[in-house]
Amino acid sequence: MSDVVVTVRGLTAGYRDRVALRDVDLAVRRGELVGLVGPNGSGKSTLLKCVIGLLRPRAGTASIATRSVAYLPQAEELRWDLPLTVEDVVLMGMIPRLGVGRRPGEAERAASRVALERVLAAHLWGRTIDELSGGERQRVLIARALAADGELYLLDEPTNGVDATTEEELMHLFQAMAASGRTLVVATHDLSSVLAHFHRVVCLNGRVVAQGAVGILRDVEVLRATYGGHPPETPLLTSDVHHE
Repeated sequence: MSDVVVTVRGLTAGYRDRVALRDVDLAVRRGELVGLVGPNGSGKSTLLKCVIGLLRPRAGTASIATRSVAYLPQAEELRWDLPLTVEDVVLMGMIPRLGVGRRPGEAERAASRVALERVLAAHLWGRTIDELSGGERQRVLIARALAADGELYLLDEPTNGVDATTEEELMHLFQAMAASGRTLVVATHDLSSVLAHFHRVVCLNGRVVAQGAVGILRDVEVLRATYGGHPPETPLLTSDVHHE
């Protein structure tokens, strides 16, 4: 279908002798805000890496129907000891659309500041990245993704380390982006935010345990299958919601 932006079919992937994901099927449509949830090691990051092309599946396929993609890895995967300013990092998000050999100009610098403003980080603009706290680094990375001005955003734990107020602001930003036609696939541990803000959820634990409307996160059996014997607490948890 023409509105499908991400298609995953029969995907199995892993690292060396470990299989991280098995037989995953997924379709994400334009304008959706989709959450990937599950415990550490459940395959959330692996799935995003297969979709963006950083990891080759052992079986199956992962494809995207746009070349305009912004990817946010987990912060710990990046080096923070380089002599870069916050502006430098955000401008990196524009490199794919600037083209080979073209340097950022005043228009790009202005756009980088707008991206920082959108994540409540305009005051960080001139600082070096080694000065930043974990939450500040996370906001700068999101600004870099926004600066890419993509049609598809693949975000791995984008609110990790930020305070509750900033997280809520970012969730509203993600909702607005989806409403404008952007497509977002977000790996997260925050089930309450998924319930409050997302359109759809995919529960992973080495495979797709369940996927559908976010209300399935209120189903005790889904949570047990996803997280094992100790499902996370959520204030909205009930056991009377059925799913396919």
